[in-house]
Amino acid sequence: MLKRKSKRVLSIVLAVAMIVGLFPIAAFANEGDETSVAATSLPTAGEDGVITLTEDVTLAAPFTVAQNENVTIDLNGKKIDAGTNQISRAAGSELIIKDSSNGNGEISASGQPKADTGLFSVDNATLTLNGGKFKAADNNYGVYVSNGGKVIVNAGTFNAGYAPLAGNNTTGDTNFEVNGGTLNAKYGPAIYMPSQVNLTITNGTLNGGISLRMGQVNISGGTINATTTNIDPVKEYYDYSGNAWLADALYVFNGTYTSDNEEYGNSLDLNITGGTFNCTNNQGSAIAIYDLGKVAQSSDVSISGSAALHSNAEGRSAYQVLSLKDIGVDSPEAGFNNSEYVGKVQSSITGGTFSSDVSTYVPNDYICKQNAENKNWTVSKISSGQMVVRPGSSAVGNVEATLDGVYNDASTDIKDEVNSGESSEESNVDESGVVVNIAKNDAPATTSATLNVTKAAAKSLASAPALTVKTDVGDVQLDAQALDKVAQATDDVAITIEKKTTGDSSAKALYTVEVKSGDKNLLPESATDNGTVTITVEEPANVEDLQAWYVVGENSSLIYVERLAATETDGRIAITINHLSSVALTDGNPKNQEVATVVDAGGNLTHHATLQDAVTAAENGGTITLVKNVEIADQISLPANATLDGAGHTLTYTGGRADSPTSQGFLNTINDNVTIKNVTIEAPYIKHAVQFYRTEGGTLDNVTINGAAWTAVLVNGSTGINIVDCDLNPAATAYANIDFSMGSSVITVPSMTVNNVSFNYDKPAVWVDNETLNKVKGADSSMANDEAIKAVTDKITYTSPTGGSLNIVFGLNADNSETTTVREESTYQPPYTGKYSYEIFTTVGDNGAIDVDRYATEGDKVTITVSPDEAYMLDDMTVTSGGKDVEVTDNGDGTYTFTMPSGDVKIEVTFAEDPNWEEEPAMPFVDVDENDWFYDVVLYAYENGLMTGTSADTFAPNTATTRGMIVSMLARLEGVTSAEDAGFADVAANDWYATAVNWAASVGVVNGYEDNTFRPNAPITREQMAAILYNYADYKGYDVSARADLSDYADAASISSWAEDVLAWANAEGLINGMTATTIDPQGATTRAQTAAMFERFLTAHEA
Repeated sequence: MLKRKSKRVLSIVLAVAMIVGLFPIAAFANEGDETSVAATSLPTAGEDGVITLTEDVTLAAPFTVAQNENVTIDLNGKKIDAGTNQISRAAGSELIIKDSSNGNGEISASGQPKADTGLFSVDNATLTLNGGKFKAADNNYGVYVSNGGKVIVNAGTFNAGYAPLAGNNTTGDTNFEVNGGTLNAKYGPAIYMPSQVNLTITNGTLNGGISLRMGQVNISGGTINATTTNIDPVKEYYDYSGNAWLADALYVFNGTYTSDNEEYGNSLDLNITGGTFNCTNNQGSAIAIYDLGKVAQSSDVSISGSAALHSNAEGRSAYQVLSLKDIGVDSPEAGFNNSEYVGKVQSSITGGTFSSDVSTYVPNDYICKQNAENKNWTVSKISSGQMVVRPGSSAVGNVEATLDGVYNDASTDIKDEVNSGESSEESNVDESGVVVNIAKNDAPATTSATLNVTKAAAKSLASAPALTVKTDVGDVQLDAQALDKVAQATDDVAITIEKKTTGDSSAKALYTVEVKSGDKNLLPESATDNGTVTITVEEPANVEDLQAWYVVGENSSLIYVERLAATETDGRIAITINHLSSVALTDGNPKNQEVATVVDAGGNLTHHATLQDAVTAAENGGTITLVKNVEIADQISLPANATLDGAGHTLTYTGGRADSPTSQGFLNTINDNVTIKNVTIEAPYIKHAVQFYRTEGGTLDNVTINGAAWTAVLVNGSTGINIVDCDLNPAATAYANIDFSMGSSVITVPSMTVNNVSFNYDKPAVWVDNETLNKVKGADSSMANDEAIKAVTDKITYTSPTGGSLNIVFGLNADNSETTTVREESTYQPPYTGKYSYEIFTTVGDNGAIDVDRYATEGDKVTITVSPDEAYMLDDMTVTSGGKDVEVTDNGDGTYTFTMPSGDVKIEVTFAEDPNWEEEPAMPFVDVDENDWFYDVVLYAYENGLMTGTSADTFAPNTATTRGMIVSMLARLEGVTSAEDAGFADVAANDWYATAVNWAASVGVVNGYEDNTFRPNAPITREQMAAILYNYADYKGYDVSARADLSDYADAASISSWAEDVLAWANAEGLINGMTATTIDPQGATTRAQTAAMFERFLTAHEA
């Protein structure tokens, strides 16, 4: 039956029409009876209100039970044909139908009533079916309820095209009760109710399943079978507002409608305590809740008792809550999958039998386990004093299991379903603790094993003396104190031991042990109350001096942090640790690679082999502590709220050169509230050892700085900087100890406190250039220098236990040639004779960039590197200082140099389109990757018309080149269009290579074979290629005198005697190189890629 979504939408017009009630049934004449006329109406009811049929009836008009009347129809083995009519019931009435005779009494509709209506219509009335047969049309429902009402099915068989029980009320109370009988739907579910319904099923058979969106549902018995034909794919019908025919025995479109029912709204309360739900169509679940999230919906599902759910669909569970993604919908229709509404279905399975594992929906104090004989899964409560070890998901090399139940004391029984399925004959719980064995005896195939402990079980283990988990990887034992930490977990706990490989030859084995609840490590290194964990593993073979180490990192980045206690007994090694990460068993004492530790903002301690790794680990704040002296060639940018604690070690910058110090700072603090302390910084070849750039807050505490070409510290537009108990010793080339600056694009006046700091007194303690002074003045050009200087000194606080003052030197004019020194109570005023540094400002147009230092000292050679974008070139560059041009030298390699004048410099650069630029040709062949060695030569051959592809988009680079192909390439180079027949027996005049072969033979480039053949389709060997290229070069008049010594090649003896000279020439010319360092492979076939390379080398060498 072909159908469209629109055919089954219950229209508003229909809903209004059915308010009339149950439609009457028309009678019909008995077929073949020529003399009698069948009854056309029902007989009159007796005093007891019972209408008893004595003959078949074909209703000619609708039959309606009047308002508030109670009528019973006894079919008495007779038949009622409704034709195109319905049986309706007015509000408050009750209709009971039974069959007191032989059970063959029947009500049917032989005509074609209006589509999507019902054989019976109920409107705030009651219909009870106590027996008989009922047949609705293929395009009709059986009983349709609107605006409330009640339908009770106690017996009988009801066949309908659509659902035998259906409705679509929005405000009234609809009640369906099935206590027996059989409901058969030809298409879709046996019960369809898209709005609120009170549904009770205690017995009976429903073929087609149940479709709901909301309701108060109680099922304690009966058999519900999913449909097996005409199934709608849920991926396409999830947004359908009508009667979708899905594959499940009971399915709920959760969160799609809003009900006006005042008592229940659009809630779902699904309570299943019995009944059998079968899905045998290989597609659906026994019960499926589709979590669609279009509207808010309160949904609670409870399954318990003797409920039985079975599905034969691969990839579907017997019970399942499915998201849109689960059903393959990645881009839902508008309004669906609202994050506020999805994920709200509450499922609880505390009993029943299932065809698959439904542990996901089982509370912690219950267990879902599989029967070894029938393979079904059952759910039952775990009693106190009972624990269960059940198998979990597994993959190659990985074993998982779950420990469930509640531990009481040494009398607790553990049932082991991973191994025997029964309680161990040997006690697995005693005074020494709990022992869980999840080993499969398949070591070394298993490299990872995990025991998942449910929250309830973990909590109860707080009273156990120890927990030992035995695995094929090794054993893990947690003592009582460690179990206390486990018991405090707010979720399930996973205990994992994994064996890993390592690139360190000294590490014979690497084990990682984790005890986690979610992502939280329950036994972190930073804690002091972890208790102990003992891992016991096999002793590695052939180890003379075995040592165990706590280690971080993997493979080649192993960091051995501390040596651990280890004991050996009967070939097994026991290692005791009090925090968890990785443990390495090594042959001897490995080198400690750790340079720093990090305690992050959450208090977690990590170890790092590089300073940059440590900085990354502290990106959200934390303390980086050096554990040794560190040398590094990279500049470091410290994250906000981080502390770098040198712990008395030295941090050395190894980058830069004496004649070209690196720009900016070694330690750059471009983020707020960074602290650097307890460290010596050696920074000889960088302009600033430490730079604070546009930050709020920052501290140097107990820091010694040696070197720095320009200043020890640059405070550029940063406020709240504290320099305390420091020793600043910038290099002889430096212009100051501290540069207090407002550089390019900076508008904030810096501020800092200097307390008990020792300086290099050959330099100003603090330097303030004229640009900064002018920025302090701002728009007030009338402000005097004294006022601006006062504004700056107000931002600098200096204290010293020994008194004294801070000398601050200001540049007073544009080139800083005039200076003044401000000092308060100064006891020392050294002469200042050094040169000053000036800033370089740049203005760069679109379509390119330049690279140049930001500052330079008078007389320095400054280099500008110009980098136009693709297809562009340098248009114009001007360098000025004080409005005057500065002489610039073009170095011819994209760089330009000038000598720094005594003043700031302005560089202006523009770019223009390059008229000579040609776009790099695109590679048309999909089998030639830009990373292949032959990419460029294939593109050369293609672009120059030497070679074409084997198809429009393939080149076949590894296919052998034939002799015909080679001569054709040479003929293309020469522009040959015709040639006399050379007489080769295997070259016909119409062959594609004929002209090229005949030409090549006529000019002596090629020769044939002794049998007068050319063999154009034979692969050309490397020595044949050498001969042809040699002959062609000789034909062109090129110098062919070069020769190489081929005797160093191990396979030189395999070179044909006729080819020795030409191959020596080709090797000398670089046309044919060795296949390896020791072989030249003269008899090997020449691939198309190699041919392209040889021709590119040949033609490039002989370009005019």
